[in-house]
Amino acid sequence: MAETKKTNAPEETKEVLPAEKETEYGVDELIAARDQLFSCPDCAMVALKLSKKKSMTVSEAEKLVEEFMKKEVK
Repeated sequence: MAETKKTNAPEETKEVLPAEKETEYGVDELIAARDQLFSCPDCAMVALKLSKKKSMTVSEAEKLVEEFMKKEVK
């Protein structure tokens, strides 16, 4: 009998799906929805206006507002 060797398929052929990108919103849209998104809507508005960004994801905005809330008031 002839001996057969089994070879594994190269891993390069496996399909890799890209991770879903989070939707970016304009700062004006985030400010308009601040009541639903943030615990302190007024602080969120100021933090978003001071960010100097035109658009960002909701998670980026949440981080930005969280950092803003931790700043020391002088």
